Amino acid sequence: MRRSANPATRALPGELLATTVTLATLAGGVRLFDGASFLAPVLGAALLAHLLVALIRRAGRGVALSAVVSLVGVAGLQVWVHYPQTTTYGVPRRATFEAASADLGGIWQLLRSSQVPLSEDTGLLVAAAAVAWLLALLSDWAAFRVGVRGEALAPAAILLALVATFGTSDGTILYPTVIVACAVAFALAHATARSAARPVVSAAPKRRVRLPRGLVAGALAVGAGALVTTVLLPSLDDGPLRTLLDPSTPAADSGRKVVLSPLVAVPGQILQNPDLELFVVRSHGRSYWRLTALGDFDGAVWSLDESTGAAGESLPTLAATSGPVSEVTQSYRISALAAVWLPAAYQPVAFEPLGTPFEASFEPISSTLLVGSGRTDSDGLSYTVQSAVPRFEGAFLQSLRNDPADVPAGFVDLPADLNPSLAELALQVTAGRVGPYEQALALQDWLRAEFDYDLEVSPGHSGDRLEAFLFSERRGYCEQFAGAFATLARTLGLPTRVAVGFTPGVAVETDATGRTLYSVRGQHAHAWPEVYISGAGWVAFEPTPGRGAPGAEPYTLVPEQQDSPLESPAPAVPDPAAPGR
Repeated sequence: MRRSANPATRALPGELLATTVTLATLAGGVRLFDGASFLAPVLGAALLAHLLVALIRRAGRGVALSAVVSLVGVAGLQVWVHYPQTTTYGVPRRATFEAASADLGGIWQLLRSSQVPLSEDTGLLVAAAAVAWLLALLSDWAAFRVGVRGEALAPAAILLALVATFGTSDGTILYPTVIVACAVAFALAHATARSAARPVVSAAPKRRVRLPRGLVAGALAVGAGALVTTVLLPSLDDGPLRTLLDPSTPAADSGRKVVLSPLVAVPGQILQNPDLELFVVRSHGRSYWRLTALGDFDGAVWSLDESTGAAGESLPTLAATSGPVSEVTQSYRISALAAVWLPAAYQPVAFEPLGTPFEASFEPISSTLLVGSGRTDSDGLSYTVQSAVPRFEGAFLQSLRNDPADVPAGFVDLPADLNPSLAELALQVTAGRVGPYEQALALQDWLRAEFDYDLEVSPGHSGDRLEAFLFSERRGYCEQFAGAFATLARTLGLPTRVAVGFTPGVAVETDATGRTLYSVRGQHAHAWPEVYISGAGWVAFEPTPGRGAPGAEPYTLVPEQQDSPLESPAPAVPDPAAPGR
């Protein structure tokens, strides 16, 4: 009996080609994402994972150690790529894990509320790196520890099937062809190495009946594809894919625009990029620069799902106030918002692009401005908004009562499994208060007085997090304060929604006309509740300690406050109102 030369030398071509199969399969993910910037971190994770599992296998260690070491390596790479600001000389801190948790926690909502191609959200990129690690680990284990080819290719085949099903039509021939070519080359190299490794004996060995190895891989691929399709189908937006998978689906409404809740991005903007300038705005008046208002709460997330129309020079006004308003004109230039939203002071009534024209959409129920379907974010855009900003007085609001016929539908809905103790708590807090304004003010003052602002808490606003916030931790940041207020108010029958946007920002300069230029940064990301009161429309309240909306003190009794540095450096983005821009 004799064996061929060094096993490590025999395995090297197969190892390289297995790595190539993984890289080619992941590169096909460009059909899922809007852009290719995800390739570098994801392919880097795959290369690192293949290298680590191969080194540990060659050292004679078990697959469990390979899994742990490679996972730690890939996780470290993601931290250094996506969360360097949260580390101390590259070493993760608590803020690192909280930022990553916030990003990963928003993945399901992103998948539910977005259509392909997906934005290159940080949470999705980290998840894609985890997929790259798993592909590398499973293919190496099957090919070089178990010694099978079909099962080694099964993970890549499953991912290829998913991309082919859910991806765009770009590269439908190129990517599968490259992947199949790499897979065939790997199979040949693997078979050659396995053949060379078999001992040569004088007598033929007794043959055993075996199932084809590819049969198991094929069964796994088909089963996994069917499972994933079954899970995702109920959550897919109406569109060509859902119609293909479920012919009973009604045709999609072309005016419908469902997007990821900006609440998912708030923790990351505050923790990861507090000093990053997101946009500048020049305005005569200070305001909360609002992105949108989220009115749907399913017990896990607050979201927006409404129909949009083209944003013209005049914007439709719903739920208008009968109280006094101030006309405030703002000029914006967006630099790093990385989202579809177009900030505006509430309530926007007119819109006009500046510089290069672009299409925008408007959702009138929430008074939300967004970029048109031809763009994936608002970065680089400039525009002017005219807003009718309400100027409420406490006495005016106190005199109002809600007319059930006037209240917008859906804004008092709550999950069926909501803990009854929340309603009991709301009744205790508002005992003796009459009317929507007094009840809302009682909730606001109680949250400000009895709870602490703290970024070092677990993110989220689901039912479990809400109960932990209210009954045990009693500390959190704006997302939890706004979500708690809105939920408690709904148990009282008050129509509420959660607004998301930014506090005024850093005042940089004031021109001769009295318009001030503000630099708005990640640290100014904020969320606050709005309550509908008949005759007043939507009224903003401020339950978050240390925050106060400009111009709202006459009725909230809270002076203007925000998290802002003492210095006022010049903005990185050019002034949108400057001549020639």
